[in-house]
Amino acid sequence: MKILVKLFSALALSAFLAGTANATLITQRLLEVAQNGDTTDIGSVTIDTAGAVIDSTYGTGTVSSVVTFNFLDTVDIPQSDITFFEAVFDTNDLSAGLEYLVFDVFVSATGWQFDGFYDDFDPASGYYTVYDASGLAFSNGLALGAVTLDTPATVSEPAGIALFGTLLGLIAWRRKKMA
Repeated sequence: MKILVKLFSALALSAFLAGTANATLITQRLLEVAQNGDTTDIGSVTIDTAGAVIDSTYGTGTVSSVVTFNFLDTVDIPQSDITFFEAVFDTNDLSAGLEYLVFDVFVSATGWQFDGFYDDFDPASGYYTVYDASGLAFSNGLALGAVTLDTPATVSEPAGIALFGTLLGLIAWRRKKMA
């Protein structure tokens, strides 16, 4: 009977941890690429892979919302100001970061608009554009630049790890108590 309880407990724990394995945050910095190849930090994006639409044929996940989005001097752009957002990542290698990113943002507080595009398979095609409140493209050296992504940072869902650690601690405590 004890062996069945242990087996059931192990299966339940495995199922729980497998369910949280995809709940990972991916954060990447957006970089402007100058003509000479130098890069400048222009923002960052964080997505949650838990809500992704998974395409098992290509092994990709697609999200259409952000956890945080910062661009130029606009910090923590609210989701309501993001008119379009799509990010694609490799479900088999979350540490590779985003493979594709497209965004269109209208900052309601200032009337400014940003749009941008990045494709890991054609990094030279990445761009961003900044429009002022009157709809004109900003052209004083900040705008109409090439964009790329920095090395990603991934963070696993802490709940599964915390539960696993707690269960290991309880098992050790029980064994010590029984000894």
